[in-house]
Amino acid sequence: MTHDSQVGLKSEAEKKSAFENYEDKIKSLEEENKKRKDENKTLKQKEVALMRQEIVLKHAYQKHLPMRQIIKNVRYFLILYGTFLVTAGFFLVRYSKPAIHIYLNKTLVPCCNSFFKLATQLGGGTAVAVFILILLFIRYRYFLIGLLSVLTTTIIVQSLKRIIFPEMVRPIHYFAGKYDLKLVDGVTMLTSHTFPSGHSASAFGIFLLLALIIKNKYWQMLFFFLALAIAFSRVYLSQHFLNDIYFGSLISVIITLVIFAWGENWRNPKLDQSVRSILFRKK
Repeated sequence: MTHDSQVGLKSEAEKKSAFENYEDKIKSLEEENKKRKDENKTLKQKEVALMRQEIVLKHAYQKHLPMRQIIKNVRYFLILYGTFLVTAGFFLVRYSKPAIHIYLNKTLVPCCNSFFKLATQLGGGTAVAVFILILLFIRYRYFLIGLLSVLTTTIIVQSLKRIIFPEMVRPIHYFAGKYDLKLVDGVTMLTSHTFPSGHSASAFGIFLLLALIIKNKYWQMLFFFLALAIAFSRVYLSQHFLNDIYFGSLISVIITLVIFAWGENWRNPKLDQSVRSILFRKK
């Protein structure tokens, strides 16, 4: 074998050896990357387990959230609501409900008609159902609280309307042949089961619950005025008297506060999860 042939064979052997070493390095790097991924996955699983354990311990050892603390958390909403109760209560005691309604009916302004027609829809069943479903994306706890609050309020309000006070009629029927009310075009007028107002109950229940969840004082004030606008729309459109929205809102506020206080002390940690957390885990 010539010297050149020996050199060529040696060169080929070196290339083959270098290629094998290169493949070994690639395999080693791949194994190392896989090992790191497994370690990261394990660490992430441990973090999730620790978070769950922390939630369990939190709910196991926390004291019941007292009603006075809940009221303090939502005091800005309740201060404004208390002002409404005192003011409206004064007029309800001082004047008759037909006199109050006639006075308010005279204040109708055509430019506000569309606003109050829209506002009144936000207290209807469809809007309430959408709101309750949205709570699923925040916390299951809030979803259940909202659902129980709405169902309890609805049962009480409808029982008062149809069983206890079925003879109480709405303004359009009450004033028939006595006084010509100003009416808003495009609104289907109801005639019976006026007391209390279901829309007002729904509006104050929804926005009080939002105030309880968010707690920010500026949002609380905004939520109150939105609830009041929805409730007042029922009087503006002559679907209810002032006392209807007064007691409808009062029933809802009391029920929402009581059920929220109860629900905040449920100790199942899964209730603090949401649909969002499930979707995020799947990704």
